[in-house]
Amino acid sequence: MPNPLFVGSGAATAGTATWRLYNLNDDPTERIDLSKRYPARLAALQALFEQEAHDHNLYPLITWEDVQSRIQGAVGAGHSPAR
Repeated sequence: MPNPLFVGSGAATAGTATWRLYNLNDDPTERIDLSKRYPARLAALQALFEQEAHDHNLYPLITWEDVQSRIQGAVGAGHSPAR
């Protein structure tokens, strides 16, 4: 059975995101943030996220604005964007 605690993040980079911790069994709508009640659990999950992100080459994380900027730069340089 998967762990019912979930870590949510609202930003593109894990280091600057506001992390939240939820018990999805008791709170499936994610209304009660448990991160302050269980800071050690949150820290362990953040460390796991960082390790997995590095292991799977997810860094650097980019935002949608980064993607749009790269497309505009390519178009401005005479390249057609992939469709």
